[in-house]
Amino acid sequence: SGGIADSVFINSAGNAAEGAMAWEYGRPVDSLPEGRAFAAKFKKRFGAETLTYAPFAYDCAWLAITAMKKANSVKPAAIIETLRTIQYNGITGNISFDKFGDLNNPTSTLYQVKSMKWQPVTTIGAEK
Repeated sequence: SGGIADSVFINSAGNAAEGAMAWEYGRPVDSLPEGRAFAAKFKKRFGAETLTYAPFAYDCAWLAITAMKKANSVKPAAIIETLRTIQYNGITGNISFDKFGDLNNPTSTLYQVKSMKWQPVTTIGAEK
């Protein structure tokens, strides 16, 4: 299952969380060049550990802003066309899209709860 590898799941499940596994998009935030700084800023701002999709939401917002600026437009068609040309270095890694709008070089990570913490087990994908 995806989207649950965060402190909310562990806090809600308590001891029953031990051994649980979840697939998540991308690499562990701590393993990314800007990941630790992002997590620290997130915790300072919101008083909690980084939620599963927070880095993706951050990158998505900046991708949209970058595309609007580059296209000099807020029209969806112009933004979509421009997104296909952008190479963006975000919190979650290098982001670019193929001609179909799919993410180039997607990755995902399998996590398991060990000692009441999500621990990465393995990361797979084509990201270089």
